Amino acid sequence: MIDTIRSHAKVIQPMDLPSIASPPSRRPPLLLVAGVALLAAGCPADKDDGERPGGMTPSSMHERAAAPHGVTEGAGAGDRGAAASIGSWTVVTEGPLAERVPAVGTLRARQATRVGSEVSGEVKEVLVDVGDRVAAGQELVRLEPTFFQIERDQREQAVEAAGARLVSVERGVETARADVSHAEAALAEADVQLGRMRNLWEKPEGQAPSIPKSRFDEADFRQRAATARLRAARSRVAEAEAARAEAAVAVRQAEQALRHARERLDKTLIRSPYAGVVTQRLVDVGEPVTATPVTHLVEVQEVAVLYLEFALPQELMGQVGPETPITFAVEGSGKAERPGRIATVFPSLDAATRSFRCRVVVDNAGHSFTPGSLARVSVTVRSIPEALVVPRSALVRTSKGWTVTVERDGRVVRQVVELGLITEADAQVVEGLRPGDRVLVRASS
Repeated sequence: MIDTIRSHAKVIQPMDLPSIASPPSRRPPLLLVAGVALLAAGCPADKDDGERPGGMTPSSMHERAAAPHGVTEGAGAGDRGAAASIGSWTVVTEGPLAERVPAVGTLRARQATRVGSEVSGEVKEVLVDVGDRVAAGQELVRLEPTFFQIERDQREQAVEAAGARLVSVERGVETARADVSHAEAALAEADVQLGRMRNLWEKPEGQAPSIPKSRFDEADFRQRAATARLRAARSRVAEAEAARAEAAVAVRQAEQALRHARERLDKTLIRSPYAGVVTQRLVDVGEPVTATPVTHLVEVQEVAVLYLEFALPQELMGQVGPETPITFAVEGSGKAERPGRIATVFPSLDAATRSFRCRVVVDNAGHSFTPGSLARVSVTVRSIPEALVVPRSALVRTSKGWTVTVERDGRVVRQVVELGLITEADAQVVEGLRPGDRVLVRASS
């Protein structure tokens, strides 16, 4: 700066006023002083291509020309405190670095059911209210059961009557079978007797029969009669067995009707399909309800497990998939940020927004979150486990590229660096720094 001013002062020298005898003790001509001041204000010192830490002295700028490759300026140890006056020093370390994309999501219940009645009737009692936690199978609403109890009692009587008839028919089958046994024995005896009479009656030619023909005819008649009785007994057995089968069918039908009546009676108690929370009460005592069309009674939502759903732009579809890590924070919950992983990436795009939806399964066993809540999501689309990391506020962009102010060997220098992954707060240094270097982090203005 001083040399520059002197060079400009030499240019102005010829413009000095003609020699005028003046005592040596008088002040310099006013025009000369004004010219020097004007040049000093209008001709600033060499500027850096980018930001320069405060406190750099002229001597440090002259040393820049002699700095090694990648170093754009240097300063003496006396300037470390001056550089620190615009920020603070931090040590360069190795650690994980991730690129995250923000999104806004909504928590949804995994299941939401409007519970209705499968039978028509009148509401006798509503056992729950909005906000109540219910277990699977817990009673929610009761309908008037009187009509269904009468139907059940009638079906029970019908089952008893059908069972009694079946017992009677089975006894008839047993009697008919016993008659068949007796008829078979009588026929066997008649066959034997007829055979004996035939031997006595039918003699070789020239010999007289040993018995009169009437006895033979009597034996033949008895055999024929026994055969007819057996045939009739067997017919009665067949009829009895058919009646028994019919009675058994009647018993089964009566039992099915009884089961149906009992189920209808049981359905007057409307139960929760799963464990959850009652979110709506839709009926009161005395209101009629129908099965067709269904009258909705209460709404239950399963909140022990929630779905966190959010949308991401189309260009990230190739970088996001199942098991992609995320973090999320639910506004108003008072809970710290929680980690998670994407469970489902929906395969279709929204044609209007060119975005795709993602779903994260959230464990909500403690009922910390409420369905419908807004959640701020951060999706990790790229991660480097071991990276040389510096804060973004330590970087300065110049015509030579990105630079940082670093302290080395007691000197403050401007170092050109090559960057890799750059996030909102930090950046990966690929070349130009090493672990343990101290860099200047500028204070936010």
